[in-house]
Amino acid sequence: MTRVLPLVLALAACAPKAPAVHTFTSAEAGFHTNSQWVDTGSEVVVFDAQFTPELAQELLAEIQAATDSPVRYVVITHPNPDKFNGASVFRDVGAEVVASQATAEAMPAVHAYKKAYFTSVGLFTDATYPTLPPVDTTFTDTLDIDRCDTITAVSVDVDIDH
Repeated sequence: MTRVLPLVLALAACAPKAPAVHTFTSAEAGFHTNSQWVDTGSEVVVFDAQFTPELAQELLAEIQAATDSPVRYVVITHPNPDKFNGASVFRDVGAEVVASQATAEAMPAVHAYKKAYFTSVGLFTDATYPTLPPVDTTFTDTLDIDRCDTITAVSVDVDIDH
C-alpha cells in the first residue's frame, strides 16, 4: 500500500518567482525512490536524498541544470536508506541536513541493519555501502525556515513508500 505524507512547507520567497515543486525518481536500482525539490528562486530545498551517493549526484545534476539557486537544505522525511544514504552529496555542496529528532535517532540502527542485509545479499561490500550521513538540524514538532520577510506556503506530497 502506498501512503502519501502531505507536507506543508513555508518557504521564504526572496525572489519574485513563485516556488516550483519538482520530482526526481530514481531507476529500479534506486527502488524508484521519489525525491521532491522546491526552488524558491533564491534557494532549493530537497526532500529525501536517494539510496546512494551516485543517485544523489544524478538528482543534484538535475537541480543544477534547472536552476542557479543553491541547495540550502535536504530534509530526510523518515529513516529509510533510500531517503538518507545520499545526503552527504548535498552536505558537500553546502546544504544543511534536516530531520525530525525521531528520524535522526532511528537512522543509525536502520543504517546498520540495512547495511548488514545489502552486504549479505551481495549488492554492496562493507567498503562500498554508503556511510551514515550526519544530521545537522533536528526538530521535534515543526521547523520554521524563515530567511526573508515574504513567506510562501507550498504543499508537497511525499510518497513515503518509494
